This record gives sequence, structure tokens and C-alpha cells, in this order.
Amino acid sequence: MLTSFATIIVAFSAALASASPITASAGAATAQSSNSSNQKRAIEDYCKGWDIEYGSMLTATCTADDGLQRPESIDLNQCLANDGGSLVHRPGGGFAGSCGPIAVTSGYMVYADCTRPDGSSVVASIEYESFATVNNGRLSCRG
Repeated sequence: MLTSFATIIVAFSAALASASPITASAGAATAQSSNSSNQKRAIEDYCKGWDIEYGSMLTATCTADDGLQRPESIDLNQCLANDGGSLVHRPGGGFAGSCGPIAVTSGYMVYADCTRPDGSSVVASIEYESFATVNNGRLSCRG
């Protein structure tokens, strides 16, 4: 099961790497630059170096509004749940009881092998933006 999970992650990462970049229009860039400094930020703009530690801790180095970089982490058990084999945002979800191992990619996705109600296993994924946020360099689960 772990081998097939790793194969899927490698294939997905390769597909992401070969995809064409998406560029923002000038209007979108202007709207983004006019955000106030205390507003919640897009994770990929402020946090880099994503990893999984201790089985369910999502870690990264995040940049605060003053430019200070600091290590940040969130416990994915406090953010995610396994809903029938799909990873979903749910505060206090405790997904690790039926999903694992966990992997992350440069595409800002969490992957896990999750158990379905029928006992079968499926590789599930969810984008960071769906369950986490960063505010002034502090990473946290969405409310």
C-alpha cells in the first residue's frame, strides 16, 4: 500500500512540475497589493519548506509582515477528518485514526492513504488553503 501511495505522489508531483504556470492579471495583482497588513494571507505567498513531522504535524517556515521568518506548525488532526475516504476540513477532525501515512508536495497539497467505510483504502488529498491559513506569519487551522 505504501509503495502504490509513493508512486502516485511521484506521478502527481511530476504532473504538477510540467504544468503551465498561471499568471495573474494586472487587476488581480493590484487588488492583492492593496490588502491591509493584518489580513489573512495566501499560504503559498508566505510559507515555504513544507514537511510532515511526528506523523501529523504540518511544518513550514513562514514570513511575518515585518519580514521575520519563523518555523510554524499545525497538527493536522485538529484541522482534517476522513469523510468516507476523502480528506475534508473539520476542526478537531482526528483524521489520523483512519488515514496515513501523510505526504506533502510542492503543489500545496496534503496526501494520505485513507480507509473508506467498506474497509478499502484510497489516496485522498486536500489543498492547504482548504483547511489552513496564515496571518502575519502565524500558521493555523481555519475556524
